[in-house]
Amino acid sequence: MQFLVAANDIATEMEVWRRRLRQTRAPAQRRRIEEEITEASERLCNIFALIELQVTKNVREEFREQLNGGLASIKDKLAEIGTRVMLRKIQAIHGRAESARSGRGYPIGLAAKLERNYDDVMDNLRLFGGHDIMTEPQQELVDATREAIANLNEFEEKLGMLRSFEDGDGDGAGDGGAPGSAEGEGGGGPSS
Repeated sequence: MQFLVAANDIATEMEVWRRRLRQTRAPAQRRRIEEEITEASERLCNIFALIELQVTKNVREEFREQLNGGLASIKDKLAEIGTRVMLRKIQAIHGRAESARSGRGYPIGLAAKLERNYDDVMDNLRLFGGHDIMTEPQQELVDATREAIANLNEFEEKLGMLRSFEDGDGDGAGDGGAPGSAEGEGGGGPSS
């Protein structure tokens, strides 16, 4: 029950922030309030996950029903705002994935990081019940983000093969180069 009390407290906090956001016109204040809402929604998702764990582990039916009912009530109240927050995160991930390949100095491993972030946000979206209330354009954004991350994974795989090929050509291995210059013996890179 402590988790439900904590979830209700956070839900109330989010409602207060949402009302303040509606009344605020200044861009800097709006950004700060949106950050507060985002932070509160993340805490709420953690509480939701703990409640779901309690529900699955608790054998007493009446307690399980009580937790499920309290959880459903909070989710109903906050599904829209929680979904909106998570979709903003999806949009940011999508933007980063789309811009990554066009920039210079592509950071290897970005696809895996974005994929983890995407998976976390999708888990939170599920916790808020967002899958059930998303509009078609929102679902298209989610699908496009998944596709953009998959494209980055493919890009990184190709980039890794190209680098591996380039390293093989330039490291002295197999072309009469100096012994000890092959990977594992002399550091794996070109000798200077």
